[in-house]
Amino acid sequence: MIGSRGSRLVLHLGNAEQKSASVRMNFIWTQAKDLQLEGYIRALDDGVVEVLLEGDRPELDTFITFVLSTFGQYEKVDYKFSPATNEFDLVQVV
Repeated sequence: MIGSRGSRLVLHLGNAEQKSASVRMNFIWTQAKDLQLEGYIRALDDGVVEVLLEGDRPELDTFITFVLSTFGQYEKVDYKFSPATNEFDLVQVV
């Protein structure tokens, strides 16, 4: 059953320290799962990790704070919030 979540987060991360996208994606997936967020994580062709998650706003804020404080400097960070569409029922790496 697809959950009813309040907010959607779209986040793009490019790491200046050049950590591999797969390491970042695995870490991000673990954090999203622990916070019971739903959506997907994927690597874009330019090495940026795209994260689309839905959940309650406090959990999404916690997720952003934790992820940004863990990998150090990012050369690219952008994110935006919008209302959730509730189309996901789990978080997955695609």
